[in-house]
Amino acid sequence: MPPLPALRIPASATSLARATWWVAALLLIAAGSAQTVDVECWRPYDASFTAAEPANPFTQDFKATVTGPGGITFTSLGFFDGSGTWKIRVGPTAIGTWSVTTISSNSALNGKTASFNCIANTDPDVHGGLRVDPQKRHHFIRENGSPYYLLGYEASWLWAVDQTTFPLSAKVTTFLDQVLVANGFNHVLINSYAYDTSWKAGKSEAEDWGPPALLPWLGAKGSEDFTRMNLPYWNHYDQLMEALRQRGIIAHIYIRVHNKPDITIFPANNSTGDNLWWQWMVARYAAYPNVVFDGAKEWNYEVSVAYKQARLQLPFRPAPTRLVVARVRRLRLLIRGRMGFAHFIRPPPLGHPPHREAMEHQA
Repeated sequence: MPPLPALRIPASATSLARATWWVAALLLIAAGSAQTVDVECWRPYDASFTAAEPANPFTQDFKATVTGPGGITFTSLGFFDGSGTWKIRVGPTAIGTWSVTTISSNSALNGKTASFNCIANTDPDVHGGLRVDPQKRHHFIRENGSPYYLLGYEASWLWAVDQTTFPLSAKVTTFLDQVLVANGFNHVLINSYAYDTSWKAGKSEAEDWGPPALLPWLGAKGSEDFTRMNLPYWNHYDQLMEALRQRGIIAHIYIRVHNKPDITIFPANNSTGDNLWWQWMVARYAAYPNVVFDGAKEWNYEVSVAYKQARLQLPFRPAPTRLVVARVRRLRLLIRGRMGFAHFIRPPPLGHPPHREAMEHQA
């Protein structure tokens, strides 16, 4: 905002007049600083709110009612992002005014508001979220109606490449541009986290990215605090999701990884840390239009069918050949939290053969 012109108060003005002048000046400054933020459609926007940190700010309940044009309304989970700041990440899907009203048991975070103006997308590589073509039910389209012919590339450890380099290193961006984009790949399968493998333990070669430089939680390997997140890890992951979004590439995220059970340890099922993990993934990444959620890599190693059903709210069929996720119009309850943006999720296999079939469905 350009500097305001100097306000000249006549020397003869009374005390009341002087006070009136100052009130007018403050109102003018406030009006100038309250400019509406413009956000392009399908670009995540963070509404930030500050408060004193409780003993564990990561477990502080915090969400918001989000409203948008045409009667859009949903509840979105928030997340703590350090330095006394909590965020509601919104990915606008329609042009017009969007507003956020927070909900929390912490009075300093409850009832706070923010708004922004969604404008037309100008990036030719950004097409919105992945959808089923209503005219051809076995085909995909993007949210703007453009066709999507899925060509996938598994780069499970891409998140671990040069984790401590901000912004993303040339190694990462070169891979995105010269391997994925240049060869037409528009879908990348990626872990949320993994530690190492048993078949190539340690740093077996230059391009071996496990063990990673950063863990997603605070603490060292074997003594992780699953109730506290390591923010540098997630700031790096955010950058990767944004880089993929800008290139029109879908990020197929495995929320958990089960094919390395003795090496990659996740919080115990239904523990405080486990609940935080699922809510964190949804709160932080559901606003990205280019995200597909997958419950876990090789989830057949998870023996609890009830756990898998509860996490993705799947109906149970004794011998399913097709796992049906309840369809709603745009907004639905997902992963034991609110996710206000329509995404694909990959339902898990509920058991061993012949019950391993799983298909992609719109949630």
